[in-house]
Amino acid sequence: MLKGLPPAGLLVVLLAPSLARAEGSAEWGEEHALEAMTAIYVDVLDAGLESIQWTGTGTLTVRDESGGLVAVLASGESTPVAAAGSYTLELSASQPNTWSVDVLGAVDPGGRLWSRQWFFDTGSYAESHSLKGSIYALLEFGAESAVIETLTDGFSGYDWALGINSTGIEGANGRSISTVGDETFTPAFPVYINPPSRATYSVPTPSVEGAAFLTDGSEVCDEIAPGYNTGAFVFDSGADGTGHIVCDLDGDGEFELTSDDDLHLSQGVTVGANSVAWDGAANDGTDVAPGTYECRALVTVGEFHWVVEDVETSYQGFRLFEVSASGRRDGLPMFWNDSAVQANDVLMPNGEVGIESSGPSGIESGDYADATEPNRNARSWGDFTATSKGNDAYLDTYTFLDSAWSASFSVTILDASVDTDGDGLTDIEEACTHGTDPENPDTDGDGLSDGAEVNDLSTDPLNADTDGDGLSDGAEVNDHQSDPLNADTDGDGLSDGGEVNEHGSDPNNADTDAGGVPDGEEVERGSSPTDATDDYPAEPGEYLGGGCAAVPVVPGALLAGVALLTVRRRK
Repeated sequence: MLKGLPPAGLLVVLLAPSLARAEGSAEWGEEHALEAMTAIYVDVLDAGLESIQWTGTGTLTVRDESGGLVAVLASGESTPVAAAGSYTLELSASQPNTWSVDVLGAVDPGGRLWSRQWFFDTGSYAESHSLKGSIYALLEFGAESAVIETLTDGFSGYDWALGINSTGIEGANGRSISTVGDETFTPAFPVYINPPSRATYSVPTPSVEGAAFLTDGSEVCDEIAPGYNTGAFVFDSGADGTGHIVCDLDGDGEFELTSDDDLHLSQGVTVGANSVAWDGAANDGTDVAPGTYECRALVTVGEFHWVVEDVETSYQGFRLFEVSASGRRDGLPMFWNDSAVQANDVLMPNGEVGIESSGPSGIESGDYADATEPNRNARSWGDFTATSKGNDAYLDTYTFLDSAWSASFSVTILDASVDTDGDGLTDIEEACTHGTDPENPDTDGDGLSDGAEVNDLSTDPLNADTDGDGLSDGAEVNDHQSDPLNADTDGDGLSDGGEVNEHGSDPNNADTDAGGVPDGEEVERGSSPTDATDDYPAEPGEYLGGGCAAVPVVPGALLAGVALLTVRRRK
């Protein structure tokens, strides 16, 4: 290095433009030590003007969108970048003091720094170490995106994390749950320190059609018996987003997203056909009681699940607002269901407990300028100690920017053991496997019970004449002892029904009159299969039957010199 010249990294700092966009501990407070496990990113919009600078403890490794190394920065150093995009930043150490990522040369005032999941270590449960400020989520759907602000007022956890996705904790269907088990939360949306520069502030319009419930099986039906069969709720969505199925289990006419009194299932959906699997279990995992229930499908866009892990306190609480392109904040309803963790809650400083559920309409966040009121316009719990329903729990709070409901449709729950008509088939087997009538023991009216046809005979309980021979299955089995699955039981060339109904012959005996000629051949010749006297041969070399001694018939060419033998039919 030439004497008098600064280090290369410092040279970049000195020569960089004076404009900068710095984000970090200044917004969230130094008491919120950022943990090194946090994967952070920074948006560069104009590579010709902008560069990245690091200030903090340890080094910051910068990688481009393909994972290629750009630079390893010590505190105070910066690096230019080759292209616009989102650069990955890797911390070598946690940040217990002042830290920031600056975009030098940035002229856009919007936010650039983000993570899909932030991890903090505050070292205290005290209110003095709580977060009182804003967090911004970028909700992306294709080329469009929107911004939701979480305005916190006393957000406190010792070691805690936050992330956002469109469906909440996996398999929880919007419920808050304990973290003690194998529950999984997968963050998806970028969470910014400031309103993101790259947002479009636009949302697609949702729609939902064709909602119904169909069970898995050979028959299309809307019945399900827990433990016997499964099925799926199906519908068509007009937009990518989040799909919800809500069934009014308590019969109060309300379709509630946030009460275990109703069924609530949710998952991500895409434009076109979607299905949500269901096994007949309620939110708490118990089987839904037999009955018929009304259900509806809901499709939302811009759905935002703000899932916090191990946060003991939110007091006064937090509120949610949609941010517009002009900077206006519009209050959003907040939804939650804490029934699985509510028993662990404690009194808040105002003497109340955080409410278990937001109710079907949610809790409105109100105007941006309104004071925060726990349980009234804010999501609140805890008392700045180590205990509360937030301890060792994922607490899920969600909202959405637009939505569409389907028309109502029904689903019927059956008891897998019930056989209403006593035919040997359970109601659910009849409705969804065989298509028979669970209230009629002989659906096709052939004289055989549906159960006997399915379980014993393998005949079709929906077809009175399974083999199509002109005799009903019941007549074959009960009256003639012929095979209801074989149209010609004795193989004589006549159908069983033809033998019984037209010729009076025996469908189980190929030669009813024992005349030596099969019944089918007799009918073909015009003789009777029940009269052996007309069983004469039609071709030379054949023999007479019917009880007389057999006499050979000699061809005419062989009769030369032989007395003519006349064969007379016996009368």
